[in-house]
Amino acid sequence: MATERWARWGVYALSLVVLAVVWQIAAAGSGLLLASFTETMARLGELISNGELPEALLSSGRIFLTGLVLSILLGLPLGLVFARFPLVTAAVETYVYGLYAIPVITLVPFILAGIGFDFRAKVLVVVLTAIFPILISAMEGARSVPGRLLDVAHSYGSTERQLWADVVIPYTVPYAVTGIKQGIAGALVGTIIAELFLNATGVGDLLIRASTNFDSAGALAVTLVISVIAVSLMGVSGVVERRFAGWREGLSG
Repeated sequence: MATERWARWGVYALSLVVLAVVWQIAAAGSGLLLASFTETMARLGELISNGELPEALLSSGRIFLTGLVLSILLGLPLGLVFARFPLVTAAVETYVYGLYAIPVITLVPFILAGIGFDFRAKVLVVVLTAIFPILISAMEGARSVPGRLLDVAHSYGSTERQLWADVVIPYTVPYAVTGIKQGIAGALVGTIIAELFLNATGVGDLLIRASTNFDSAGALAVTLVISVIAVSLMGVSGVVERRFAGWREGLSG
């Protein structure tokens, strides 16, 4: 097992080296269009040393975390309620999936008209990109509770509150974790959309200024940081997801 783990890390490290070499070679023949890997790393160092990147990440992080937390606090209970009450599900399910399918960027003009450019508007964009996978996963998890578990709980005289606490919510947790993982990705995308198309702040402001000034190295450096953050968040959430997948199998068994 340890050998396989080290082998995977070795392959991953090798792929990064190959990517850097290919990037450097591709940039050599592209003129000003594509900054080289070394130029991008140098520009990244400048953005960190002058404080621009840390300040931008802090600003974007506030929007990201606020929107994600609100999405979790709203999405999980709504998904559970929708699933447990069939009439509610019949009334709202079509609209939930319909709203999920709408690209959030098309709603930006309405958000601008209704709220403006401020922090609340940006958080709303993040919520709209993050809440639906969380809500839908919780809803599907609650609906997939095996009937035999509910029958056993009823046979022991469980009240509705006990049914939720002892059966429905524990069984739904692994699904909810999967939804939160997807919500994290959505919240990250929503943060960038909000900062690019509403009042430019944080990472979005850095990207806009880099593009305006034809600073290819700066734009690539910021994009690289966003990618690293996204991969890190997905990696951590993936570990948590696998942990709770075993829990679901235990409950089913």
